[in-house]
Amino acid sequence: MLEMSLSKEALRVEHLSHHYAETPVLFDVSLTLERGEVLALVGPSGSGKSTLLHLIGALEPPQKGRILWGEVELNLLKPEERARARRQKLGLIFQHHYLLEDLTALENTGLPGLIAGKPDANRAQALLEKVGLGHRTTHLPNALSGGERQRVALARALLLRPPLLLADEPTGSLDQKNAAQVMDLLLELAFEEGAGVMLVTHDERLSARAHRTLNLLDGRLV
Repeated sequence: MLEMSLSKEALRVEHLSHHYAETPVLFDVSLTLERGEVLALVGPSGSGKSTLLHLIGALEPPQKGRILWGEVELNLLKPEERARARRQKLGLIFQHHYLLEDLTALENTGLPGLIAGKPDANRAQALLEKVGLGHRTTHLPNALSGGERQRVALARALLLRPPLLLADEPTGSLDQKNAAQVMDLLLELAFEEGAGVMLVTHDERLSARAHRTLNLLDGRLV
């Protein structure tokens, strides 16, 4: 049975390479991410950021190299073990919030717990209060602003206390004020919840606020 890792490292990537058909996409990528740290991954379109995020998120296996979530090496897991590890160790935040329109903010936040067989309405309520939405718990997504919906998505990603959060352009659809607020929360909650955050962004104002920034260019970290 997979347990939450006690390692300070949320993520380790070693010599990762990947290609599609005859087209190489990633070349010998290595990086680490500690719990409580926010790492910004930047680079032009087509540089391999999405592929790297998909591999780290266990959406497909790497062709060469190793990926470790704490002490769990993804390469060694069977498909059902990989799915279980994703539920226990990974939170995902996307540019679109992907909230279920017929569920309230509280129900959307608590959804990962229901899926994992670990419902925790108190935890969901506490997280919504942390992101400033304690007064909006009974509202459906269409009654929330874009920034509020993204804050619900952030609370949902943290529900099961994953040690690793992957955020793919989480502020791409928000105005500058709301984008700054979401970045504030990512920095604050990464520290409070002890999660390592990898943030993919094109916004230089956001990447400048991360603890570290890595630049991916033509499939290589530079």
